[in-house]
Amino acid sequence: GRRPPTLTDALNALGLCQVGDASVSMEAMSRLGAGDPREAAEKAVDAALDSLKKAAASFIESVNSQPVYTISDYLVDWALAPVRAVLLGGPAETLAPLAQKALGIPCLAPEGAATANALGAALAKPSREAELYADTAMGVMSAPTLGRSREINSSYNLEQAKRDLLEFMGGGAELRITAQESFSQVGDYGSSGKVIRVAAQMAPGLSASIA
Repeated sequence: GRRPPTLTDALNALGLCQVGDASVSMEAMSRLGAGDPREAAEKAVDAALDSLKKAAASFIESVNSQPVYTISDYLVDWALAPVRAVLLGGPAETLAPLAQKALGIPCLAPEGAATANALGAALAKPSREAELYADTAMGVMSAPTLGRSREINSSYNLEQAKRDLLEFMGGGAELRITAQESFSQVGDYGSSGKVIRVAAQMAPGLSASIA
């Protein structure tokens, strides 16, 4: 029926795919392009690919420009450099070759790409994650997202932090530690305590199977 045009409508209008009633897509693109559906469709697809390219570049830049907090991070010289892209969603199969040209890397749409997002959302188990921070010099430990904090002494260590975080999250076999680090701070007169960070997450999984 009459509705705002979508990217799939643009692909339909260009003859790149055949989803639903192509005449509805042509009518939608005609309204968008003041009577020239193919021209409007070409502009829409070009704009979508340009947005995809910019979003991918922005994401990669955000990962590669994250600040370094520890010596171990500083010593690891790496940068995210994707070598392929996987597309999901309704028009994924049609967009894959177009995205490949825009991104300059191989792009593929796996089997079931059109419904993968919907199925994943429907079958995924609820998950949660949290982080705990501790500073023995300040004598404070906190898990901000859980609303938990308390005073600690200089003997507080990484193992205690992991136990505390898992306990704050309710425990259980599905919880797992996903990140951990502990490093000493150095003040004017030598070591002045430790900074500890621990992250935990409920293991992702499926609530049901469709096999």
